[in-house]
Amino acid sequence: MVEIFYIILLVIFGVLISIALAQFFMRDKAQSEDLAQLRQHATRQEERLNALREEFDSIALDLQILEQEKATLQAQDTCMRKLDQFNAAEDITE
Repeated sequence: MVEIFYIILLVIFGVLISIALAQFFMRDKAQSEDLAQLRQHATRQEERLNALREEFDSIALDLQILEQEKATLQAQDTCMRKLDQFNAAEDITE
C-alpha cells in the first residue's frame, strides 16, 4: 500500500516537473522573441541615428559655408560704403 502511495506521489511530482519545464521553455521562447524584436528595434534606431548625424553634419557644413558667405558680403558692403564715402568726399572737395 505504501509503495502505491509513493508511486502516485512520484507520478504527481513528475507531472508537475514536466509542467514547470514546459512553462519555462515557453517563457524562454517568448523572451527570446521579445529580445530579438528589441534588438531589431535598436538596430533600426541606430541606423536612424546615424542618418540624422550625417544630416546634421551636412547642415553644419552648409551653415559654415553660409556664414563665410555672409562675412564676405558684409566685407564687400563695408568696402562699398567706404568707397562711396571716399567718392562723396572727393565730390565735396572739388
